This record gives sequence, C-alpha cells and structure tokens, in this order.
Amino acid sequence: MPLCLSKNRLVSDMPRLGRAVTSKATLKEGETALLKKIKMVAAVDLIRYYAITTVEDEYLGRCANSYDNKCILLTAFRDFLDSLEAQNVLTKDSSGAELDAEAIRAYLLEEAAKAGNMAEAARIRSLSDDALRRENTGSHVFLSLYGRVMDAMEDFHITLEAQ
Repeated sequence: MPLCLSKNRLVSDMPRLGRAVTSKATLKEGETALLKKIKMVAAVDLIRYYAITTVEDEYLGRCANSYDNKCILLTAFRDFLDSLEAQNVLTKDSSGAELDAEAIRAYLLEEAAKAGNMAEAARIRSLSDDALRRENTGSHVFLSLYGRVMDAMEDFHITLEAQ
C-alpha cells in the first residue's frame, strides 16, 4: 500500500519535478553550463540584484571614492555572500568580494595612454596588486564578486547489495 501524505493524496499520485532547466540551448564562449539550470541562474540573479540595489541605494553618487569606502562596500558584499553560504546557496568558503586589481590596472593604463603620459604608464605597470587597489580611479569602482553556486540533488546512483 502506498504511503499517504494526506487523506486524499497518495505519494504516487503527486507530480514530481525532475530537473528544472532554462531555455538556453547553446552557450557563448566563456559561459558556464550552469546557466542551463534554473536554480543556478536564480542564484546568480539574486547576487546581481543585491549588488545593483546596494550600489544604487547606498553608494551611487553618495560616497567619496576612497579606499576606505570601497572596503566598507566590500564588507557588505562579503557579508551577503557569507549569508548565501549559510543558506547553502553557495558552497561554504567559496565566495568573496575584492577590488579587481587587473581591471584597475587596465583602466589606469588606458587613462595614461589617452593623456600620452608614458611615465605614468610605467609607474602603473610597476605597482603591486595591493598598491593598485589603493590608486585613485576617479569615479570608477572595479569590484570582483565570486562564489560557487551549490547545485541540487538530481542525479542519483544507488547501489543495493542484497545478502
């Protein structure tokens, strides 16, 4: 006899969702296969939404672009990502937020090239990543958020050894 969930519904009568996928059939270069799964896309969208609304509501046009203010923003992002780890949306100890030294270097080198300042370009090339993160980038803020989205249990391989 099948197990009952309620008086009127049997477990075997309930529809089951096997795997929720998006309509994305082909991936562009650099895109991950995770974008084909609704759970994964939803997690990325949640992080994107938090990042955009945090910047728009708390920082955009309101704060000086100082290293200290950038660090405060990074702390907010790290706290949010930590909360997603605690909820098993992201894999434990996989997430973080930092100032994107590579993007900062590229921006500052482009600005030096536009100004024709070869000495400044050479100085920027010689800076360590930590020193770059403290450089003045005008109104631009270059951040990197990362984390490994936790997948759902969908593919089961069960071995039963009867004795």
